Amino acid sequence: MTIELRDVTMENYFDVLNLDVKEYQKQFIATNAISLAEAYVYTKNGDFVAPLAVYDNNAIIGFVMLAYDKKIGISNGNYLLFRFMIEKRFQNQGYFKPIMDKVLDYVRKAPAGLSNKLWLSYEPEMNMQDLVTSVMDLKKLGKYLRTK
Repeated sequence: MTIELRDVTMENYFDVLNLDVKEYQKQFIATNAISLAEAYVYTKNGDFVAPLAVYDNNAIIGFVMLAYDKKIGISNGNYLLFRFMIEKRFQNQGYFKPIMDKVLDYVRKAPAGLSNKLWLSYEPEMNMQDLVTSVMDLKKLGKYLRTK
């Protein structure tokens, strides 16, 4: 497994648009088309938004979108993980943690400014406790962000 976060470009944006989640998950996440439109609007507003394609080697397997909150008003002075999706064909294959590790590496580089938090976006109907406890220890995650 070799995970990379790559910018969405003219060469890969159709691949990003064609990524899909399982039918029951569609109520919990915006389409990648909506996400790219939001990234455009936020960027035009002067915000830092990074829509990123997720690759394993050269296969596109997902999409994440990060923002740095200067004007958005959700997490002032911190990064937001607005979107996190793994293509339905690649779910349940152990990708969540390696992708989150790359997201944290990206945030640690402070491309838009320093931060001591990474805010996550989720729908209340999602069972986040099962997801988080099965994959990561959030106390370690917080320490990782503060010390790196």
